[in-house]
Formats: sequence, C-alpha cells, structure tokens
Amino acid sequence: MQGTVTGPHFFNLFINDLEIKNCSNTPLVKFADDSSLLVPILKNTQDCSSKAIDEVKDLSESYSLPLNEGKCKEMIILKKGRSEDCVSPLYGFERHSSLEILGLTFEMTSRFEKCVKQKLVKANKCLFVIRKLRNEGYSQDELDLLFRSLVLSQLTYGLSVIAASPPELTTIQNFLTRCYKRRYTIYC
Repeated sequence: MQGTVTGPHFFNLFINDLEIKNCSNTPLVKFADDSSLLVPILKNTQDCSSKAIDEVKDLSESYSLPLNEGKCKEMIILKKGRSEDCVSPLYGFERHSSLEILGLTFEMTSRFEKCVKQKLVKANKCLFVIRKLRNEGYSQDELDLLFRSLVLSQLTYGLSVIAASPPELTTIQNFLTRCYKRRYTIYC
C-alpha cells in the first residue's frame, strides 16, 4: 500500500485496524506506509499464505488503498536443511533471498551475514575518522565518546535480532576486540 498522498500519520489511521483474521499466528507489521505480512508455515500445518494475501488485498481495496503488487516481494526464511521448493511462489511476487526491513537485512538462511558486513563497512569508515582525530590530538575520552556514538550505535542497532545468529555475534565481538586492542576505545 504505497504511493498514497495522505502522509504517514493519516495513513496509519486508515490501516490501524487492518488485521489478518482467517490465519492464526499471521501478524501484519505496519510502519508508515509499508506493511509486512509474516506467515509461518510450520510442519504438519496448512499453508495459509495465499488466504492471508487475499485478505490483505480485500481489506486494502475496501479502504480504497489498493495494493501495489509491483512493489510486493516474497522471501522465505528457512530452517537449516529445508529447501525453498517446499513453498510455491505467491501471485508471481518476486522472490528474494534477502530483504532489508527497517535497516536490517534478513536472509533466507536465517543468518545476518550481509547485515553484519554492511554494519562493519560503516563502522570501519567511522574508525578512519577516529584514527585521523587521534592523530590530530584528541584525548582518549573524546575518542571513546566518538567510538560509542559512531561505531557502537551502528553495531548495536538490531542486535537483539542479529543475536539469533551466533556466528554474526562472534564476528561483531572480534571486531570490537580489535578496536579495543588498537585503542579506538578503552571499553571492551
């Protein structure tokens, strides 16, 4: 439901009561003028993803806010050892192996490798600035404040989600340990 001219606050009034009722455990996550439909497909349960999408389409049309199917994307998050072939594509939506939602890159493999890599690239750019400022004579207290503001804020955003993938946590911890050893911060 994108492309409305109502603005996010007025739009939220329209869709605030938009819920999926025919499929249990199917939340519709709404943020500004974007909506994400999460449909768990569990072992020994019926796949109700088509029903849920039909319901979203019907509800959005009843509000005169038609679904922009050209912007709809599908992603399947799999458990280890499962194949995406177990779920057929929906309505011709483009299927992706990863999607960025609210600044976090979710991957089909239930990992966050791309997300952590993006965070580390940004954090390394910030370290370059901190290194230059250290060479200019900034005190360790000032560098610590910059490190917490620029680097830690990058790494901790979404950490509770990324924590579901222990290898990525290890990567972040190794990066922070290197920062400590190279005196970008006195905190470890």
